[in-house]
Amino acid sequence: MRDTIMEKDMKKEHEAEINAISNVIFSFHTVLLLAFTLGTLLVLLYYFGLL
Repeated sequence: MRDTIMEKDMKKEHEAEINAISNVIFSFHTVLLLAFTLGTLLVLLYYFGLL
């Protein structure tokens, strides 16, 4: 009985680790997307001579 409880705890910890990693990857992806968008806007503004 004690083993199954420990296994459940291990499974929960593992799921938490996976969630943390995916959150980090997702936020990093969002930052990259924002940087890319801002960079594109700056290039367009510069190209049209507005900057």
